[in-house]
Amino acid sequence: MTLKLISRCSGGLRTSRKRWSADVFRYILFFIFNFSIFNLLIFKSSAAEFEYLGSISRPIDIGVKKTIFKKGSEFFFGKSETEERIINPYGVTSDGKGKIYVADTGSGLVHSFDLKKKKYQQIYELPEGRLVSPITCMLDFRGNLYVLDNYWMKIFVFDKKGKHTKEIVLLQDVVNPVGIAMSNYFIYLVDMKEHKVWIYNLAHPHKPKGWFYSFGRRGESDGEFNYPSNIFVDRKNKVYVTDTMNFRVEIFDENGKFLTKFGQIGDSPGQFSRPKGIAVDSQGNIFVVDALRETIEIYDQNSQYLGFLGGKGRRPGQFSLPTGIYIDSEDTIYVADSFNRRIQIFRYHP
Repeated sequence: MTLKLISRCSGGLRTSRKRWSADVFRYILFFIFNFSIFNLLIFKSSAAEFEYLGSISRPIDIGVKKTIFKKGSEFFFGKSETEERIINPYGVTSDGKGKIYVADTGSGLVHSFDLKKKKYQQIYELPEGRLVSPITCMLDFRGNLYVLDNYWMKIFVFDKKGKHTKEIVLLQDVVNPVGIAMSNYFIYLVDMKEHKVWIYNLAHPHKPKGWFYSFGRRGESDGEFNYPSNIFVDRKNKVYVTDTMNFRVEIFDENGKFLTKFGQIGDSPGQFSRPKGIAVDSQGNIFVVDALRETIEIYDQNSQYLGFLGGKGRRPGQFSLPTGIYIDSEDTIYVADSFNRRIQIFRYHP
C-alpha cells in the first residue's frame, strides 16, 4: 500500500485561517509524531483508494474550547471523574449531518461530537444509576440514540438532547449481547455465546410486538454461527453478520432467511483472521474490520474482493485493534480504532 500526501491542508476537523503560519508549523509537528488530523491523505491499495478526513480523540479535536468556568473548576477541584477523551471505543454511529456518537466501554459512556456546532457531550445518566458497559449504539430515523449496555442487559434510548426516554429489556435467554442494528421495523441483536440473532419488532403491523423471533445456532452450515459479533442492515434491509470464529460474513433477508456468505480463514488479502465490525455503503460495497490483521477489508456487492486499508500502527490510516465501523448516508466511514483510543474518518473512492 502506498500513501500520497496532497500538498494542501484539507480544513480537517479543526483549522484556523487567521493563524496560518503557526498552523502550518503545528501541522508538520503533529504529522511527524503521528497525531495529525489536519492533512488530507490518500491511501491506495491495488484496487481501492481512501481519503483520510481526520481522527477524533478529544473535544479539542473538533474545535471545542474549555470555558473559563471549566478551566477554573479543574484548577481548584481537579479534572472530573469522567475524562473528556475516548478511552476504549467499540461502537460508533453518525447521523450523517455532523454528529458522531462513540460507545466507550472504557469510560462507561457515549461521547457525542457535533462537528458543525463544535459541541461535545457525554451521555450516561439514567433515572437510577448510569451506563456501565455501553458496547455499541445506533440511531433511528428520528435521531433517537439506542445504546446497548451488556452490564444492565438493556438497550437504553436517549433523545437528541441526550436525555434518557425509555429502555428495552433483553430476554433472559440472552447471554452475551455484543451487536445491534436497525431496519425500518426491527432491531437485531447479536448474542455471541448463544450463537444467534434476536429480532425485536418496533413497528411492523403484522408481527408480534417486542422480541418475537431468533435465528441461528452453533455450527458451520449456512445460517449457523460460531461466536458472531457484529451486525449491519443495509438500505435494502439485508442483514450482514460477522460470523467471527467461522471467519466469514453471512447475509440474510430482514426475516432472518439465509441468502449467501463469503470469507475463509487466512492471513492473505481476501481472507479473515478475526472479522468484527461490518458496514455497507450506498453502492453495496461491504467493509469488514479484521481486528487481528488490523485492516479494513473491502468487497463489492457480489462479495468480490476489492482491497484493504490499514495495518498496525498509530499513523493516519493505521490501526491498533480496530472494532466497530459505521458508514453514514453520505458514505463517510467511521472506524473505532480501539487501542489507539480514537475514531478515524475516511471516504472511499472506488
